[in-house]
Amino acid sequence: MQLKDADLQPWEAPDGLVKYWQLVVPKKLRSKILNESHNQITSGHLGVKKTLSRLRQKFYWMGMRQDVEEWCQACNVCCAKKGPKKRGCAPLQLYQSFKIAVFCESCKLLGIKKTRTTPLRPQSDGMAEKFNWTLGQELAKYCVEGQSEWDEKLPALLMAYRSAAHESTGYTPAKLMLGHELCLPVDVLMGRPSGEELPTDTSSYTKHLQERLAEVHHQVRKSLRFSGEVMKSRYDAKANEVNFQAGDNVWFYNPQRKKGQSPKLQSPWDGTYTVLDSLSDVTYLIRRSRKSRPMVVHVNRLWQYHGP
Repeated sequence: MQLKDADLQPWEAPDGLVKYWQLVVPKKLRSKILNESHNQITSGHLGVKKTLSRLRQKFYWMGMRQDVEEWCQACNVCCAKKGPKKRGCAPLQLYQSFKIAVFCESCKLLGIKKTRTTPLRPQSDGMAEKFNWTLGQELAKYCVEGQSEWDEKLPALLMAYRSAAHESTGYTPAKLMLGHELCLPVDVLMGRPSGEELPTDTSSYTKHLQERLAEVHHQVRKSLRFSGEVMKSRYDAKANEVNFQAGDNVWFYNPQRKKGQSPKLQSPWDGTYTVLDSLSDVTYLIRRSRKSRPMVVHVNRLWQYHGP
């Protein structure tokens, strides 16, 4: 393209120290210039500010900032690596821990729709994940000298866990399951308290055990309900509702470790996927292509796709 005087215009930085002659770019060439200024390896897939600064050194057209913002927002390479500025965070849902066939039939009979934990989201099964984390921490403390016999330490560590009161319930797991506390080595060392009464027959022991379990379980239900409400209110304070419709194109947060590749050089966002259905307030059924298998994912791992 041959330049004429009308194709150039002066540009001056706000501080007055830098001046450029800018080429006025026609609409048909803007996509090519944006691609060269952002997508190429010598451009580095930089953000809006740096890309806009680079363009302003040589080019000009009306609405340049908006075009740069839309170009960077729709760039698949940038989106796959960086993800959204603010991740989706759906309100917390409280789940039950286990599901059995009898319970499923009971829910069906009573017309109850039971919510389910979400695949590949450990936060939705927090009770089991917290126990696994606690057990792993305790094992690490007793495996400093060697890790070959870690399994032999499990019975003693599980005894320690079952004899410790939980913060949410206020009782030990042994108290909730057996109706009494475990007899620990320190109890054998110190002996039985002199004022403690022993049951005289099995029927009185059974009755007393039932009464203790009923009272303990009643207190625990109230404690768990209260702690669950407190946890939900704290979590929901930072939640932002995100909704998708069937047919929407989305990014899927799916970081993977591949042999021979550094995780820091990989892109954790995968796309594009299509939303097939909304299964609940926080779970969606998505699919990458018609030949691929649909997946159930949590809404926090999805992000609106802005590309073509």
